[in-house]
Amino acid sequence: MSRFKIPLKGVGPHGLAVAADGTIWWTGKVGNVIGRLDPADGKMEIFPLNNQPSKPIYISPGPNGNMWFTELEGSRVGKISSAGEITTFSLPTENARPIVIFPGPDGLMWFTEERGNAYGTITEDGKITEYPTGVEGGMLAGATFDSVGNLWLQFNRPDIVQRVAKDKSILTFKLPSAGAVQHRITYGSDGKIWLTQLGTDKVAYIEVD
Repeated sequence: MSRFKIPLKGVGPHGLAVAADGTIWWTGKVGNVIGRLDPADGKMEIFPLNNQPSKPIYISPGPNGNMWFTELEGSRVGKISSAGEITTFSLPTENARPIVIFPGPDGLMWFTEERGNAYGTITEDGKITEYPTGVEGGMLAGATFDSVGNLWLQFNRPDIVQRVAKDKSILTFKLPSAGAVQHRITYGSDGKIWLTQLGTDKVAYIEVD
């Protein structure tokens, strides 16, 4: 095991992703920073965010070598270039609390909004489109695409997962456990949709037909 010390105390590292060039990017939720580690030489760089507090949590590689991240506070998503240049974009919905952001099969970056009860897309130049879920009292968590382009949405509340097809038709799956408090979801190489449940200490999967 190798460990790399962060040269700034109290940043609260949270999200983690690997860029195409092999560098490790992470979010400092408490310190309102983005960090980058080069595992080849151990060099660590810290990039303070433009808006504070921002509480960045999720980070993911996107087009053109940029890394995209979400800011829980301030209803923003942002991107940071390999040179460390940060650009943030305000969401149309106030206090949306964006959670995850990830590349879709259409070349757009997709994100979820916990309090906004919506998911959305953003282009490289910052054009944002939001899609309300229509679920009463819904609080989104993670999301993922499967191999045929269906979008899977995971809810903190209620205890459901939804599959949104390309034509926007929706199938809803109710979880067996109440109070699941879902957190992350991903499409596995086994063809299953895997998900975590904070409230029930469980990992679960959905068989994809």
